Amino acid sequence: MRVENLRAKPWKNFAAPPEVHLPKGMLGAEERTCFYWLGRFWLSGAGCVVDAGAFIGASAYCFASGARDGGKQSFKGGRLVHSYDYFEVIDEYVGQSISKEIRPINLGDPYLEIFKSQTAPYERMIQTYAGDFLTKKWNGLPIEILFIDVAKTQNLNSHCCAQFFPQLIPGRSVVIQQDYYHCWHPYIHVSMEFFSDEFELIDERVPFQSRVWLLTKPLSREKIARISKYDLSASERIGLIDRLIEKSSPESRAMLEVVRVWQLCLDKNISLAQTYIEEIRKNHDVDQINDLWARQLREIETVSIRKLSGNIGRQSGQSPVRGYIDSGSVQQPQADLSYFENVPEKVEFVVSGIRPGTWPLFPGCTVRNPHGTGFGGGGIKVKFAEASPGMLLTIRAIDDIMLDGSDVYVGNRLVGRVLEAPKDQSCIEVSFVEGVYFELASKIVGSLALTCGPVRKTQSSTILVSVTDADGDVTDTSVQVSVQGRR
Repeated sequence: MRVENLRAKPWKNFAAPPEVHLPKGMLGAEERTCFYWLGRFWLSGAGCVVDAGAFIGASAYCFASGARDGGKQSFKGGRLVHSYDYFEVIDEYVGQSISKEIRPINLGDPYLEIFKSQTAPYERMIQTYAGDFLTKKWNGLPIEILFIDVAKTQNLNSHCCAQFFPQLIPGRSVVIQQDYYHCWHPYIHVSMEFFSDEFELIDERVPFQSRVWLLTKPLSREKIARISKYDLSASERIGLIDRLIEKSSPESRAMLEVVRVWQLCLDKNISLAQTYIEEIRKNHDVDQINDLWARQLREIETVSIRKLSGNIGRQSGQSPVRGYIDSGSVQQPQADLSYFENVPEKVEFVVSGIRPGTWPLFPGCTVRNPHGTGFGGGGIKVKFAEASPGMLLTIRAIDDIMLDGSDVYVGNRLVGRVLEAPKDQSCIEVSFVEGVYFELASKIVGSLALTCGPVRKTQSSTILVSVTDADGDVTDTSVQVSVQGRR
């Protein structure tokens, strides 16, 4: 298949087999057709397929189906399609989507078996890699198709580039960014524009949200290293987005202008962000447009700009900034708001068992400790809507319950470190090293999982929690919990 054929976007008028629409997942009909076409007609045997952000298997299924129909079912004696995902519900929108499309599922539950069930016809073609993507290393095989839907944070995007870009094949490798039409991920736009001399844009939008490139020139190690470190200055980042906007089509320009606004918000350049918002509003009737970029701009305006400008009152207790996917009514919270330095508005508590499937349980419920003693059986999860660098979260148990805990993560990012506990383990303190801000306290943004013991019988306890912000102001609250051990 010649490059000229690829530039013609043949999937636009191609009828893929009906089977590619069978597996559930967050892909549009045209994306499924495109992935099937690439697997069948573009994949030449020069490299394998990387499915980075596999979810429950729709993308892997489409690539594998096309490859099989094109006569390719393996690569160098091994699996052809390599699928990466956490394969565990760590984000609420993931649970919402699976619960709607497949079966009820809770936060913390695994879903690898759903992926395997949906991709069962191509089991021998697909290799899965479950767990934290930041810990994964690529095996060095050449890559002919790279599908990226894992770049939900800048660190994940950088790791993806560092692991896979060195193995791309000039003149053959196709890269698909599935989150390109979400403004919450400006590092994707910055990174791909940084490599624009080496990549040719093939299809600016494959609905729902994908953009497709062909690698035409070798990528230098130096350029890959810069994106891996993501050490670009604010002016470099904005300069790349400006350049991208200048050469964009009318269909993509508004979306990219919103990406620029969000990058400016992250850089705390609120004055310039407001200027660009006014310019967008002059050119578009934003309030009457339901396109993704318009919805996201309204959210940035009504929450982020006001909050960063100090104009949102504490009584609101929430911030509805989030991303959306065009897949039913599932809302996808993707915004990385770690740059906001806000003191906590609300701290909430959830008591949950340590096993998957028990979430959510609320204060007053029972935590079961199957061992009767020790720290292995149950937990108290503290979740918070926002935190700021320098904030100290103190959790103190009374009634002779001891506490232990782990560092606090938001996704894969460490935001809070557990300080050394007193010898009686009656208290645990967490010092926040990064800011955290999100939409609702009812969402799990960051959670501190505490374990309690020894417990040999039903025991009630009071957990006292205080939050000290960077200015020394203290907020106190408490929650009653019941802990039940095996008698």
